Amino acid sequence: MGANSTKKLNEKKFQILNVIGKGSFGTVYLVKQKGTKKYFAMKVLEKKRILEKNQVKHLQAERNVHKQLNNPFIASLVCSFQNESQLFMVIEFVNGGEIYYHLDREQVFSQSRVKLYAAEIILALEHIHSKKIVYRDLKPENILLDSEGHIRLIDFGLSKILHDGEDGKAKTLCGTPEYLAPEILTGEEQHYAVDFWSLGVIMFEMLHGMPPFYSDNSNDMYIKILTEDLKISDSLDQSTRYVLQGLLDRNPATRLGLDKKGKLNIKKHPFFRGIDWDKVYHKQYIPEFIPKVNNTTDLSQIDPKFTLEKIDNLEPKEAIETDAFKGFSFINEEYISQKPKKKRKGGIRLRACTRVSDDDDDEKGKDTDSDEKEKEK
Repeated sequence: MGANSTKKLNEKKFQILNVIGKGSFGTVYLVKQKGTKKYFAMKVLEKKRILEKNQVKHLQAERNVHKQLNNPFIASLVCSFQNESQLFMVIEFVNGGEIYYHLDREQVFSQSRVKLYAAEIILALEHIHSKKIVYRDLKPENILLDSEGHIRLIDFGLSKILHDGEDGKAKTLCGTPEYLAPEILTGEEQHYAVDFWSLGVIMFEMLHGMPPFYSDNSNDMYIKILTEDLKISDSLDQSTRYVLQGLLDRNPATRLGLDKKGKLNIKKHPFFRGIDWDKVYHKQYIPEFIPKVNNTTDLSQIDPKFTLEKIDNLEPKEAIETDAFKGFSFINEEYISQKPKKKRKGGIRLRACTRVSDDDDDEKGKDTDSDEKEKEK
């Protein structure tokens, strides 16, 4: 890619089709790249609001983190660019809906369904952590489903790249209250273990219909996260109870996820017995739930509170004179190029796909190093 590619890229290259999401600092639209049949999600942010809310550092961190990530279970950053008043981030679009939306409608998921979601999230976290990044915002709203029912993580605004020096440490109190690890609340230095706590909360919520320490009052919830006993349903099998207890261990040093040497140990937990991690990575397990979508632009699985909103006027507003967003532009040629995307050699879908189930013990679990496979592609 060259400098000319990013200079030519702007919002006029995309046709705005629909609102598909809203956040504190901007709106997300379904867009079509003009002259192609490619559809993306485009996040539009106002520079003025980002500056007023002192979010420049977070926004630049989101862009810097996201462009490093390349994993089957993470929605890829396609490109980012800006005009005189707005910032744009174009992301891979999937239309199976948020886990939050489906969980709100169904209340609870089966153990086998949760098992596959958890396995795919673990491979996404493994990749994120391999880049020395702590995610810090794992929650149902940030887990999307594609049209085949596989997950994609989004939103890296709270992620932190860890490195030597004081500014390379993660100590900020940030995240969504229900999913905060105890060490975040107590102001301790944060490492990869905070993401495994959040995974435990999400798995618990999928199986019980409610986060483990939930309260309508945030302060009460923080106290519960720090002190209340974990109450797990007796209807769950032993390995499921054990994996929840391991992930929701208040001591990050002994929490399930990574061993003392920093190597992933959760893949070998009895809860994942029978899982072939190579098959997970290549999406060769058939998800229990497959969203009912008719085509690439079917928005029926996305919350109507977003899709029924009117499209805002996206014409540039008051010009903002600042160097705060210097270097924001980025382009992933693999996605944005008008040339068809190259197919992986040999294909990654096998004819014999297997559904993940709680009694799937006929295959030995494999501790596959997914990131090594990714490097080989």
